[in-house]
Amino acid sequence: MKNNTQVVEQIYQNIATAKSMGITQNIIQDSELTDRNITLHNKPCINFASCSYLGIEKDPRLVEAAVDATRKFGTQFSASRAYLSVSLYEELENLLSQLFGYKTIVSATTTLGHMSVIPVIADRGDAIILDQQVHASVQTAVKLVQATGTHVETVRHSRMDYLEERIKKLQNNHRKIWYMADGVYSMYGDAAPMEQLHYLMDKYSNFHLYIDDAHGMSWMGKKGVGYVLDGRKLHQKTVMLTSLNKSFSAAGGAIIVPDPDLEKVIRYCGGTLMFSGPVQPPQLGAAIASAKIHLSGEIEVYQKALQDNMSLFLSLIRENNLPLLGEGKTPIFYIGIGKMLHGYHIIQQLMNRGFFASTGVFPSVPINRTGVRVTINANHTSEEIRSLAKAITEELHLLLKNENMTMDDLFKTLKLDRPVAA
Repeated sequence: MKNNTQVVEQIYQNIATAKSMGITQNIIQDSELTDRNITLHNKPCINFASCSYLGIEKDPRLVEAAVDATRKFGTQFSASRAYLSVSLYEELENLLSQLFGYKTIVSATTTLGHMSVIPVIADRGDAIILDQQVHASVQTAVKLVQATGTHVETVRHSRMDYLEERIKKLQNNHRKIWYMADGVYSMYGDAAPMEQLHYLMDKYSNFHLYIDDAHGMSWMGKKGVGYVLDGRKLHQKTVMLTSLNKSFSAAGGAIIVPDPDLEKVIRYCGGTLMFSGPVQPPQLGAAIASAKIHLSGEIEVYQKALQDNMSLFLSLIRENNLPLLGEGKTPIFYIGIGKMLHGYHIIQQLMNRGFFASTGVFPSVPINRTGVRVTINANHTSEEIRSLAKAITEELHLLLKNENMTMDDLFKTLKLDRPVAA
């Protein structure tokens, strides 16, 4: 097993190699953005790496609300929330509480939200089970309580059978057992099995769920409540966090707690809620405008446009028999390439053809599961999506030919079943 220094060195080398190839750590050259068009290395590209799935960040209502809030309250309000908050905070939290149906606390970021909540809800008498692919921000926050003696372990990704085995082993020696997971996972775009998790919470009295729905927010659910709350209530033994970035197109995080007593404890005792900098007035204004769009139901128009684009891209993936990791039911599509340098090469070639997509590489994914991570937005055109699918297919087949590999070889490397041709 590698020590931390060795892991850091490997990550550094991976990123340094990608940077030298011009595919990561980039800065766009545009002085102004228009929809999904960006300029990199003096070449125009269509951005297929944005997590703004609904593409509303330049909606005039959000822009004007940010400007208006700046005029009224300034570019910042420099006080911790332990002492003072601008009135925009209260307005936003009230709107979000209406949207989710539960009292909601706004944090400066989702990451800082995790750092506030987890030390409040978990102590040395508890156990935390991390899903293998839970977001790095959750894993970072868990280290705060692990250092004080809370039992922490990891279970294979979304394996509810393994999870239940661990619950049975831990339940008699721990006050609470927290399973920490994502609603929608940021690499492969697959989603947590909510029905099975609700079943386990009903079955085991001290089993609780902590879930981050940052990548499920806005683009899914009635009025954009997200994946976790899509057609279901929040279980009483659940704490949910989500993002006001990404599809929500503002800034900050939201903490949703069905237990009103626990909500107050988190609000009063969460360290980063009290003593870190707040969401600043311009972004509070934008978030309020976005919340009003969500509550009006208008957000569902954007959701429909995105769903159409997602369906089109998935159909093209299947038509070309591309190795998709994940289920293809979210805006995140991960096409496996295998070796790191092969994945980097494909990304580089896509950039040369006018498309920018991100890549997954160790430790975000296993070493031999480097891939092309495509995020579909509502404002992509069907022509752009078709052109991207064609480019990925052509570049992948060319790579395999040059490496004396077949598509069957690639599927075996990725440990995927080859789809049966219709």
